[in-house]
Amino acid sequence: MNHTLTGTLRLLARTEGLNFSAIRFNAPSHRSDHAIVGKIDVHLDRAAKHTLSVRGTLADNTDDQILAQLPGQRPASTLRDNSKGFAAQYTAVLRTN
Repeated sequence: MNHTLTGTLRLLARTEGLNFSAIRFNAPSHRSDHAIVGKIDVHLDRAAKHTLSVRGTLADNTDDQILAQLPGQRPASTLRDNSKGFAAQYTAVLRTN
């Protein structure tokens, strides 16, 4: 930050000879909830009596925890969640009814 900020709010200290001012701005808060899911189903034989299903997930989530203290700055703290999951299922038809 190469420029000097000037206060936009004059506080109550004028009567005591003090010079206080404050900066009021709306710090942007960003949140993203991205999820990537992949799934594949495979028939292991021609009669389709044995099947295998595999699924994988990846979360790519971010959430600003502590917002910027001054205009033009980045958030002081960002929570990142890169959770991963995996599931597999095997199905077999042993005999018909």
